[in-house]
Amino acid sequence: MEISARTTTAALRKHVFPVLREAGFDDWASRKTWRHRKGAIDCVEFRSFNAYHAGVLDCTTASVSVWIGSWPSFFPTSEYPPKDGPKGPRPNEAEMPIRGQLAPSVRHSSIVSDLIWAIKSEKEAEVAALEISEQFRTYGLSWLSKEWRADALLEFLIEEPDGYAELEAGPHGAYQCLDAGNTDSPLRNRMLGELAVASGNYKLAAEKYERARWALNQKFNERYLYLSETEDQKLLDLVARYEKLAGPN
Repeated sequence: MEISARTTTAALRKHVFPVLREAGFDDWASRKTWRHRKGAIDCVEFRSFNAYHAGVLDCTTASVSVWIGSWPSFFPTSEYPPKDGPKGPRPNEAEMPIRGQLAPSVRHSSIVSDLIWAIKSEKEAEVAALEISEQFRTYGLSWLSKEWRADALLEFLIEEPDGYAELEAGPHGAYQCLDAGNTDSPLRNRMLGELAVASGNYKLAAEKYERARWALNQKFNERYLYLSETEDQKLLDLVARYEKLAGPN
């Protein structure tokens, strides 16, 4: 019997979706779901693969990866606000500042990624869905239910010694991280600026927004302004705003 993503979706609906609904995920769009709670929006997405990507990854179109994300309310909304659903905004998981993945317990040597459930039969779809359900119960829902604090995330990101800002490490390679980019990158400096604003540290916010204007040329070890004039001016405006709020040294 030939299987497809529909086979996996049916197993997820049977074994996983009820667990998420019980945890408060009540806004659904196919294999994506959101939960709006005090202080954050949480998202779970079950990603399948088209024929091309399945071929590249050496898996089937029925295979699945599980992504989780959280958007604490102290992070500003993106320049292009997410679409609204019946329960409120629906930000994409990939846009969220806190992201993560669950991971299968069995590593398939033929598959490029350790974070994909390889599914080649209806039975394997059932087994995968049962394991995903158990992983949500064991640690996934706990990760998605944290009470986030801007000052704690700011301290963590400042002290993080390397480019990968991992918040949690789970079994078999599962993880949750701040999607903050490499150390001293424009993305990380912008996030530090946002967290500094939320923490009331306006001096640090101005410094980090200024730093976010510059990218590093790895070859020559030189920094350069990389944004368009319009986008660069937006950061300059933020620098000026928070320098004013910070007051004199």
